[in-house]
Amino acid sequence: MTKNKEETYFAHGKLLLTGEYVVLDGAKAIGLPSKLGQHLTVSTLDDKPGSIFWSAKLVDGSVWFQAEISVIDFSTIETNNIEKASVIASILRVIKELNPGAFSNEKGYSFETSLDFPHDWGLGSSSTLLVLLSKFAHINAFELSEKTFGGSGYDISCAMMPKTQFYQLYKNQRKVNFVQLPSFVKENTYFVYLNQKQNSREGIAQYKNIPLSKSLIKSITAISEEIVKSPDLYEFEDHLFVHEALISDHLGIPTIQQSFFPDYQEGVIKSLGAWGGDFILVTAEQRKSLSYFQKKGFDTILSWKEIIQD
Repeated sequence: MTKNKEETYFAHGKLLLTGEYVVLDGAKAIGLPSKLGQHLTVSTLDDKPGSIFWSAKLVDGSVWFQAEISVIDFSTIETNNIEKASVIASILRVIKELNPGAFSNEKGYSFETSLDFPHDWGLGSSSTLLVLLSKFAHINAFELSEKTFGGSGYDISCAMMPKTQFYQLYKNQRKVNFVQLPSFVKENTYFVYLNQKQNSREGIAQYKNIPLSKSLIKSITAISEEIVKSPDLYEFEDHLFVHEALISDHLGIPTIQQSFFPDYQEGVIKSLGAWGGDFILVTAEQRKSLSYFQKKGFDTILSWKEIIQD
């Protein structure tokens, strides 16, 4: 294949500090863009008209997914993963709906993606992909997200605007305001990977089966606003503790600290995003306190400065 007109794009990953689940119903959440993200390189292929050749690399550089997809009807011609190819094809169809000129039947295309983070970390391999493809096709990433994976859109916002932010759905509009968290938060906050991938769409479906609580939305919004104004680490931890208790009560399941780390006494533990997997936030005044988690087999521990784009 002879590649022409190579274009490259990058989108940031994300973590959700506050507002998990309830951000869908109007609660003000705090989104944290990650330094790590996903890259996309697109080239045109004059000698392969009518086909899209897709190749996806993991963080170690190995290719885990490949496919040839028709530009004309986005049917899968050849692939090593039919389920993944079907997802990609469905996204491409929506892109063509939103921008009929995004692809030319007379051209071929090479799409190469690569992740900066392990695929199972939950930092947004799907949301970053949507933003990357939206940049390529010159379409609205939020609209593409709504027509494909759904969700609140905070992950799309973090991918496009990599600053700590208030994110809120309000009267069918998105309100995004950049905020600065106190330095003591960044110096005493860590992210521990739980070694199990959580499907956020499944978590959302479970949440949607529970009656909406307007008082919960107001409470979480107030906590998000107060966190930014926390005068010290202890008040910040208090806000996290109350946030966990409120979501726990609404979902009817114990907090992550109650379930797995009840004897951790050096700080507070908070779930990030859909409960039950991916990363948790941990506070500690001294990094050596984190040996508690390492002894339990949780070796992936990142500081704020290592993972958050600030």
